[in-house]
Amino acid sequence: MTRPIVILMLAIVLSTPASCGRDPQGSTVADSQAEEWVEAPMIDRATRDAAGLQVSGQASPGSRIVIRGDTRTAFAVGTGSDGRFDLRVPAPERDSLYVVEIQTGEHAVPAATRLLVAGDPSGPVALISPGSPSKRLDPGTGLDVVDSDGRTRIASGRAVAGKKVAISVDGGEARIVTASPAGRWTLNLGAIRAPSATITVDGTSHVFPGEGGTDAPIDRLVRSGDGMALRWKLSDTAQQSSWFTISSPGPSARPSR
Repeated sequence: MTRPIVILMLAIVLSTPASCGRDPQGSTVADSQAEEWVEAPMIDRATRDAAGLQVSGQASPGSRIVIRGDTRTAFAVGTGSDGRFDLRVPAPERDSLYVVEIQTGEHAVPAATRLLVAGDPSGPVALISPGSPSKRLDPGTGLDVVDSDGRTRIASGRAVAGKKVAISVDGGEARIVTASPAGRWTLNLGAIRAPSATITVDGTSHVFPGEGGTDAPIDRLVRSGDGMALRWKLSDTAQQSSWFTISSPGPSARPSR
């Protein structure tokens, strides 16, 4: 069963544009009159409850943050003197991909990442961005997501900061990564050698069902094995897919023996 995702790509509207990427989440642009840098918003937390989502992050001080779902849905809040913002977003009735942008004067600068919120409360809340690992924001530890561009796969997840995490694929030799101070780890699994794979993280195995093939729905969150998958277009010729583990694992997510 598939459900449509709301997607809106916004253009950067600038009088005299000059931009440079600094982070997978955002970009910066110079204001030719004020000679200041406008920093695109960076979301660092999203807390979900029955009423909706509390989204928090960092952007340029004294600016306006807008989260857009479609042409009829937008939520806005101002940033404080320290650039922090907290914005309440109602619970979506369906899976949604939000565009997050900053508005200052006549400038509108969107973040490079988009905010994915599953309509199903057990589904993912995550930041997705072209060419970068997805970043889960809903609670969880262990394997969070497997991202793929059709040639290579990247696994990422969470653990206690500084913890050594053992990851293996299809029973092969374990590779060790260290969780960052923020409690996140990422591992490039290398070139795709089989349609599916069993990924074991610290003794717990997940059956990754694969990218779904060229006939899989585009820009839709679908149930895939014991997780949820999103396949989305980067351009007319490039695509990226993300497979998210779910909070209530089925028989495929089990301790290894």
